[in-house]
Amino acid sequence: MGNVAIKLRILPKDNSSVEEMKKEISSKIKPYSFNEEELGFGIKALIAVFILSDQEGQQQKLEDILSSCTTVESYEIIMTTLVG
Repeated sequence: MGNVAIKLRILPKDNSSVEEMKKEISSKIKPYSFNEEELGFGIKALIAVFILSDQEGQQQKLEDILSSCTTVESYEIIMTTLVG
C-alpha cells in the first residue's frame, strides 16, 4: 500500500490565532508541514499537508479530527495525491 498526501486550507475561528490552531491540530494528528497564507485584512489561513495511508477511511478520519478542533472554523481540501 502507498501513501496519500492531502493539502488543506484551514481557517481559524474568530477568536483563535493560527498558532493556537497549529498547536491543537498537532496534538491530535502529526502534520507533514504547516505554512501560513495571508488572505487579506489581517486574516490568515493555515496551509497544512498530511501524509496518510491510502487505506479506505483515512481521509474521513482526518476530516473528523479537524472538525473536532475548537480553533478550526472551516477547512477545504486543496489537493490529494499519491506519494511513494
